Amino acid sequence: MTKNHEQAKKKQRRIQRDKAKQTKKQRQWIVLGTVFILLLVFIILGIALSRQDSSDQDTSQNDQQGLSYEGQPMTGDSDAPVKVVEFGDYRCMYCGQFDQQIFPQLKKHFIDTGKVQFYFINNTVIDQNSVKAANASEAIFDLAPDHFWVFHHELYDRQKSENVKWVTDELLVDAAKQTVPELDMGSFKAALDDMSYKDEVSGDKSMAMSLDLQGTPMVFVDGELIQDPFDYKAIKSRIQTAIEGKSTGNE
Repeated sequence: MTKNHEQAKKKQRRIQRDKAKQTKKQRQWIVLGTVFILLLVFIILGIALSRQDSSDQDTSQNDQQGLSYEGQPMTGDSDAPVKVVEFGDYRCMYCGQFDQQIFPQLKKHFIDTGKVQFYFINNTVIDQNSVKAANASEAIFDLAPDHFWVFHHELYDRQKSENVKWVTDELLVDAAKQTVPELDMGSFKAALDDMSYKDEVSGDKSMAMSLDLQGTPMVFVDGELIQDPFDYKAIKSRIQTAIEGKSTGNE
């Protein structure tokens, strides 16, 4: 009985050791499996983030590539380091407010001081009267480019509610007479009748669409969209950052 009892105890200890080894191996496999899954998750997250960064960079690059200043009205020093552009609609009340509230500050602090080139690009979002007004401004830009901006501001000064069809040939002709006294009025009236600059207006609209601009006004500072065009502090800060970056060679 003693011998059998001793053998039974040895067998039981052996079984316990085998179970312990098996449990240890199972734990090791669980740990290895967990580590593998975590590594896999980190790799997937890394790839996703990398693709997102790449997408964001591509979007930013596409925005800047889609934004073209060539052939657009500009005021300011042509050597000014920073470009600011407004996409606007002469029928848009908010654009009128921007012209009266924000533009004068930009002109005083940055345009007149040789720090900013300011551009205007049509984005006719309201109706065909928006196109009519934009066509007239393009005509002035072509026929009397030095007087574009005074005509531009005059249209905003004469602006009425968006519910009113205030853009008429009579108004446009009178605005031109008041702001561009030496204008070839025959050519200007013909441009109004024939909508001679509708292709230029359409090209501006296409650019705005390529930038996914849904409304007006929209403002860019060196290719970066300002989220709130009426936040002058944000516009000013972005301009100053751009100026500093260019002066140190970082941009």
